[in-house]
Amino acid sequence: MSLQAPDRETILETVRSWTSEDRIELVQAILQLELHKKSAPAHNFLALAGIARIPGETQPTAEEEQQWLDERRELRG
Repeated sequence: MSLQAPDRETILETVRSWTSEDRIELVQAILQLELHKKSAPAHNFLALAGIARIPGETQPTAEEEQQWLDERRELRG
């Protein structure tokens, strides 16, 4: 049996009952997560992609890696 994540409104209802200090701590934690995502080096993605390589598969060229990074940046807007 899997649990469904609560929807946004349910979360907001829960958070409204918290103290101001607890809500501020939550906001700070969320911002830290977002800042960490944005500051994570792009090469981490490429390193993880390397873990999933098929044995015998050739390593991507620098041009392919640059294209992936460019596509990723476009998706982020």
